[in-house]
Amino acid sequence: IIQRLLGLDYRLCCVNLIDSYYLSDSSKFISILLLSLSTMLQIELPHVNIFSKMDLIKQYGKLAFSLDFYTDVLDLNYMIDTLGDDKILSKFKNLNKKICDVVQDYSLLSFVPLNIQKPSSIIKSVQIIDRANGYLYGHLDDHEMMESIGGMIDGEDEDLIDENE
Repeated sequence: IIQRLLGLDYRLCCVNLIDSYYLSDSSKFISILLLSLSTMLQIELPHVNIFSKMDLIKQYGKLAFSLDFYTDVLDLNYMIDTLGDDKILSKFKNLNKKICDVVQDYSLLSFVPLNIQKPSSIIKSVQIIDRANGYLYGHLDDHEMMESIGGMIDGEDEDLIDENE
């Protein structure tokens, strides 16, 4: 199906939406890393991995690491250390370490946080997806895009987790 659509000159991009709930536990995050990497390797399309529902992340408890740790997927050894706290997960510590090593060896994963309550977050996600499939809003500037979805431009380095909740 994908090859047929590409043959018809469609620009395709795989968007992998991941619920922010999976950031609340190291073992769940490692499974998401493996799933995302497997999907990227099996489907031969540009991929964008997005953490959805970032506006609800406070409901799941405090994150073990900063949001940048989860979005950039740099040094997963820190995450392996947190697995030893749980007796059940400590049995699979070596397996999780090997999975993390594979993810780091490929060095393909990164994630984009999406807070639906912040229009600038939506625009950033759309721009990343457009860049991945080769389409850019060449004729619209940021203000016109924001007006089209009914929002105002926040700062570029916005906090995606609302502190007032």
